[in-house]
Amino acid sequence: MWESLVFIPLLVVTFVPETFQACTRPSTGDNVVLSAELDSYYDYYYLEISCDDGYTQSGASYSYCYPSTGWDPDPSLVECQASCSLPKVDSDVIVEPEETTYSIGEKVTFSCTSGTLTGSFEGTCGTNATWIIETNPSCLDGCLAPESSNGTGTYEHTSTTTFACDTGYQLSTGDFTIEAICDDGSWSPDVECTSSGCLPPTVPTNVMYAPEESTYDENSMIVLSCEGETTPFGPEYSYCNSSKEWEPSPLLLNCYDKCEVPSFSDSDVIVTSDFTGSSDESYYDHTDTVRFSCAGGLFVDGPWKASCRNGAWSTNFGGDSPTCRANCTAPSNTLIDGQMFKHGHGEVIECVDEPGMVRLGGPKAFCIDGSWKPNVLCKYKTEL
Repeated sequence: MWESLVFIPLLVVTFVPETFQACTRPSTGDNVVLSAELDSYYDYYYLEISCDDGYTQSGASYSYCYPSTGWDPDPSLVECQASCSLPKVDSDVIVEPEETTYSIGEKVTFSCTSGTLTGSFEGTCGTNATWIIETNPSCLDGCLAPESSNGTGTYEHTSTTTFACDTGYQLSTGDFTIEAICDDGSWSPDVECTSSGCLPPTVPTNVMYAPEESTYDENSMIVLSCEGETTPFGPEYSYCNSSKEWEPSPLLLNCYDKCEVPSFSDSDVIVTSDFTGSSDESYYDHTDTVRFSCAGGLFVDGPWKASCRNGAWSTNFGGDSPTCRANCTAPSNTLIDGQMFKHGHGEVIECVDEPGMVRLGGPKAFCIDGSWKPNVLCKYKTEL
């Protein structure tokens, strides 16, 4: 049976389907990013579409390359528009949410760190990176209660209030009350309460006054004094006059430091007050003067007087420091025997006219701190 079989050759042809490059690169707008940049794309190629950073995409985020129809959805219809940056508003306006960029259509709200918000309460990011805000937001300050008035605390912008002044003060308008509106931190009209008498005086830093009040009626008197161990020099009282000024001016009072009792290395120096004549003062006031003398009638060499000037002694009276110098007694056997002469005195010394009397030295000598210079002696010849 097998011998009768005839084999007929069979030719089998296998067709391999050809892969077509059906789509070219699609046309796209500015700032559009494709997941693959090719000159041509195979059938059914899946292409992702996005935008550069900082841009908002509208349209499809993908497209397929179809053999007969091409790209679908059409990438050329995709738009990439610039995103919005943070809205430019006043520094005291709060933007929420606060981001670096915002997508088109995204909204923000506005509020204030303090004060009252005026203008739009929100904004929307529009096309071309522009914000859609009907009226620019701003924060307007509230108003503090006027000084020396019946107001307290802070008042919101646009609030209206009636004010009166505290006791001792009066409105600059002369009215008893005034109605004012708060306009961005200021009252309109201005509310000014001024003293109906005198305000507390301005005094030098080391001057005190009493009584201490917030205001003073006309003809009120204050007593001025100095702080610490200082000497007042000037008016020690002042009155509130009809012009609401202090008279005499408290600024005319000066407070000077007192002087300690001067001391010297020479214990024989005596300090005496010119004012009291006493040598037992514990301190001296500004402008006080003292005189210097010596115990035992000795001669004062150097300054003999000093004046207290704001805590320091001024000794412009003959030197730096007083020193006590001894007096001189005339030599014996002289015509001036026994007489006393002060330091610095010059004298012609003559011996007594007696037989055998001779003078050694001289004839003129000076008293220098208890001794004659040059030394002068009158002696009998028999004593030599």
